[in-house]
Amino acid sequence: MSHEPLEKPYSDLRLASMALDTFLGAIFKFFGPLLDRLLGINKLHTIYESSELSGLNKQEFSKKLLD
Repeated sequence: MSHEPLEKPYSDLRLASMALDTFLGAIFKFFGPLLDRLLGINKLHTIYESSELSGLNKQEFSKKLLD
């Protein structure tokens, strides 16, 4: 019997992923990628994915991120 690892919870940090399904949400989705670049969220997203930070509790996440 093979045990495959369970997938860790994943948080999408990009602004467009948080937009609601409304007219203003559509505008937010359109401008979200630009805001992500301007605010440095793309870089944070890359660090988050490459450092395996998903699924950690707040304290572990903070410690690993600062390391």
